Amino acid sequence: MKVKRGCEKSFLGGAVLFFVFVSLICLALLPGTANAFIIDNSDDELTSPTGPWPVSSGVPGFYGPNYQYHNASNPDQVFIWRLTEAAIPEPGWYEIHGRWSADPNRASNAWYQIYHDKGFDAAIVNQRENGGEWILFGTWYFDGVEDSVTL
Repeated sequence: MKVKRGCEKSFLGGAVLFFVFVSLICLALLPGTANAFIIDNSDDELTSPTGPWPVSSGVPGFYGPNYQYHNASNPDQVFIWRLTEAAIPEPGWYEIHGRWSADPNRASNAWYQIYHDKGFDAAIVNQRENGGEWILFGTWYFDGVEDSVTL
């Protein structure tokens, strides 16, 4: 996984013929992960897909009842995890983790945009690997106002 700091907003770096899969994002208030808060794709209050994101449970490794996916060739289809006060109990440093089900038809360069207190960064992950594992994207300061993670 690569983390790009302060990069221009882009989705998957151009035309990609693979699928992007969403399972969830996990927040962990530092220090440690005892205060973890999980935002699953099925959490309608804190997530919102734009465009069609069908639901599936065909490939194991996801968290919760299912995952959502879309063809990555459409940059207007974005999945948003809103890090509002419901997810951020107090301003502070939080770890962001992601999880997905891995498969050869997944994107090898899925861009997660992390919008935080000082701007945004991108975590680029290979969703063909590490299925069913919590993958640390990084640590950022969030205040719960206009914070989010997008894919």
